[in-house]
Formats: sequence, C-alpha cells, structure tokens
Amino acid sequence: MKKSNISIFIVEDDTFYLEIIRNTLINEGYSKISVFHNGIDYLNYNGTPPDLIILDHMLGQTSGLHLLRVIAQEHPATQVIFLSAQEDMDVVVKALKLGAFDYIEKTDKHAMTRLTVMMEKAIKAQSVTNRKKRIKSLKEWFLIS
Repeated sequence: MKKSNISIFIVEDDTFYLEIIRNTLINEGYSKISVFHNGIDYLNYNGTPPDLIILDHMLGQTSGLHLLRVIAQEHPATQVIFLSAQEDMDVVVKALKLGAFDYIEKTDKHAMTRLTVMMEKAIKAQSVTNRKKRIKSLKEWFLIS
C-alpha cells in the first residue's frame, strides 16, 4: 500500500509535539493525516476509521488506555502505536495487552525514527491480516456456493 493512501489519526494534546509528529509523517510521504487535540474529540468522531492511530496517553479528560479499549472494540483492524512521555511500566504493559502494536517513549531521542519504522511494520502486519481474511472469505464463499 502506498504511503499516500494510508489514513492516519494523531491523538495528541501537546500542540508542539503534535506538529513534530505531523511534519515527520509528511516528510515520510504520508498525506492522509487527521489530528485530534484530545481524546474527547476523537471519541466524537463518527467517520471512517483510519488504518493507523498514533496515540498519546495523557489526554486531559480521558486517557490513551481508555481510547485504546474503545478502538479495539469498535475498530479492531485499526493499528495503534502509543507515543507517550509516560514511563510507568504498568501503562506500557496495559497498552500492549490491550492491543497496541508498539509503545514508544517521547523522551527517546530516536522516537520519530522508531515511530516511522514501527508504522511501516504495523501497516504491513495489517495488510497481511486483511489478505488472510479475504482469502478465508473467498474459500468459504466457494465452499458454500
């Protein structure tokens, strides 16, 4: 899948860091980027789910873990990468158990490089999963018909 066709949501309440993420993605060739400045704005969104969400943990009135639970329930095919300054291992473990593809600390000096690498891996994994589902569906259709 071409990077320009991949839809990405960034859920980040720090405007400065949000722009760093957005500019990094644009420089990498991604163009379908939507931004949410807090968790409530994301929860109020009723449109098509993205291929990938970059999610902060501390989002004001709600947390990234809460959003991750909602995403996993409502849009299980959407990949989520946590990008947070939260260093609490309990949060990291919970995020990964809830289905986050990866957890990246903002304080890591290579965070943006790691983010772009993990995004490519997450999108590839999603593509393989979708392909397997299509093949299974076709097999079932031919067996039923």
